[in-house]
Amino acid sequence: MRVRLKFFKYGTMKYIGHLDMLRYFQKAFRRANVPMKYSEGFNPHPVMSFAAPLGVGITSEGEYLDIETDKDVDLNALVSDINSQMVEGCEVSSARELVQNEKKAMAAVTAADYIVYLKKESSLLNETDVKKTVDDFMAQDAIRVVKKTKKGEREIDLKPFVYDFKGDTFASASFLNDLVLDIKNPEFCCENNDPVFFLKVSCGSNDNIKPELVLTTCFEQLMDKENIFAIHRRDLYLDEYPNLKSLGEAL
Repeated sequence: MRVRLKFFKYGTMKYIGHLDMLRYFQKAFRRANVPMKYSEGFNPHPVMSFAAPLGVGITSEGEYLDIETDKDVDLNALVSDINSQMVEGCEVSSARELVQNEKKAMAAVTAADYIVYLKKESSLLNETDVKKTVDDFMAQDAIRVVKKTKKGEREIDLKPFVYDFKGDTFASASFLNDLVLDIKNPEFCCENNDPVFFLKVSCGSNDNIKPELVLTTCFEQLMDKENIFAIHRRDLYLDEYPNLKSLGEAL
């Protein structure tokens, strides 16, 4: 049985890296007596894969993990059993069975939603109208930027890979209304008049766009700044824009 788990990652768990998260879930599955299917060969391991590894320090309410079990399981009981073995900061919110022809989450993901806000030392706090700046930025015909890759650097047009980009204040941002987790943190600027941003960008193995790249390109004064962003991932999607569909939705 192939199952897709959706889970949250927040609090201190945001500092746990991808490989440690993999081991964490493996141990949780063992403690919860999940009947995992194992790979064949000399060193068998549980059959499981994450959709898109989350960077250290990023919170999320839209992470996905595909697993295979060696027998059919009750999905509600599966979620309850796994969560009974979780620590605060990581919990499974839902589970659904994958149909036969569905791609693995890792291969299927094409886009991601993010909420981005700022640390208190950010120079962007002096920006008078982030909404207008973002709107003007997106109105350009092309957005040329140098993107770092594993093979080096290459210049790309960022515009086709940024599907949506909005800037507003915490008091006015309607895109905060459907957040499940409370993203406010005393280390960051979360008061009514502080800026906050929503992005929907390309995500996956081919054209993976980080929200930091979009923000630092839009607001050039941030180009040399590091670790000033708080990033929260809302969801991951499959298919092509504008016909995106959440990885958590049944086909």
